[in-house]
Amino acid sequence: MEAILKLALVIVMAMVVSVEGNWCVARSDASDQALQTALDYACSAGADCVPIQSTGLCYLPNTMQSHASYAFNSFYQRKQLSAGSCDFAGTATIAKTDPSYGSCVYPPNPSTAGAMSTPGTTTPTTATPLWPNDTNNQHHSNHHRRWCWTDSQPRSSNTYD
Repeated sequence: MEAILKLALVIVMAMVVSVEGNWCVARSDASDQALQTALDYACSAGADCVPIQSTGLCYLPNTMQSHASYAFNSFYQRKQLSAGSCDFAGTATIAKTDPSYGSCVYPPNPSTAGAMSTPGTTTPTTATPLWPNDTNNQHHSNHHRRWCWTDSQPRSSNTYD
């Protein structure tokens, strides 16, 4: 019986993973309008915004704060946590506590966030809306519709206008 309890304890301890890192999240005092502008930029400049589209694991809660936080962190991690990559015109801040919830996992470090393209190596493109006829997202009007890509599309920060 003691051996079974020890084994169970080892299994439980192995399942508890302590993730250390820095996450870039939206400031709670930022306006929805400022977050929308910053979210548009993050998605156009290389953040992985697929998880915050309506079929993504991080779509709910469907709030500007939540979606901006995910996009900001993706951008920050993909930029290798470089200085200034978690500012977004003052709408973002660094968090030491993992903001992941349920099946929505915020990448905790650059190696889990996917690589960003080296400047000058991508082909400029026009953004493809992921929600062209989305009627379920009315309360955010143009909420991150303009500048999000699927991972199979090239992206370039010089397409933001």
